[in-house]
Amino acid sequence: MDAAKHQLRIGKDPSDLNHRSLDALQKSAKLMTNAYLPSALGSVYMGMAEYEMQKGKDPTALLEQSRASYQKSIEIDPTYYEPFGFLGRAETLAARWAMKSNQSPVQHFQEARKALQKASELNKEEGALYQMMSEMYRWQSEWLLQQKRPAGETIADGLRMVDKALSFDSESADAYAVQGALLLIKASEDKNRQEQLNAARRAQASLQRALKINRWLDREYGPLLKKANETVALSQ
Repeated sequence: MDAAKHQLRIGKDPSDLNHRSLDALQKSAKLMTNAYLPSALGSVYMGMAEYEMQKGKDPTALLEQSRASYQKSIEIDPTYYEPFGFLGRAETLAARWAMKSNQSPVQHFQEARKALQKASELNKEEGALYQMMSEMYRWQSEWLLQQKRPAGETIADGLRMVDKALSFDSESADAYAVQGALLLIKASEDKNRQEQLNAARRAQASLQRALKINRWLDREYGPLLKKANETVALSQ
């Protein structure tokens, strides 16, 4: 599944890897019952949904399969944090699709926050959960900005989650990338020219660091770095 995620990140078709993983997990599920297998299945469906989104296709059916798999995992072991975390990420993807489809993502963001908070209650020492939370706040901030509504509090929540993620992994490229995205949103919202410039410079530094750590993030975050560079140039 990590290989499929990498293929997705660099813009290649992960379908073959996803279908092979799906086949192997479904065969294993017939032989044994545990909370890990349906959670892993859910993550394959979520990866497939994300690829459909990248192609501009409706991922709703795959996200439903993903949710169902995570819920099955939770039913088997309600103390297992992982499916709650991934369920939160699936709801964030659903929110992103709603935004793209000019529909309200509010309920999806609410469900994402609920699931991620539950996951962190079950395991406060898993840095990936704070990363998922920061991504949720990033997209919620984007939506608030689109709606011309105040996003400052949501941006601040997201940046706090980034700091928590970095406390577990100080070289997390994904955390620096989301930090940069949030700061760029802050720069867009700030009315004060100096504050806008400060936020854009910080976004620029975070995105540069993310791409230095992991060059494969360029496809997703390179355009944001370009925007940060332009914002800095225009604000000076």
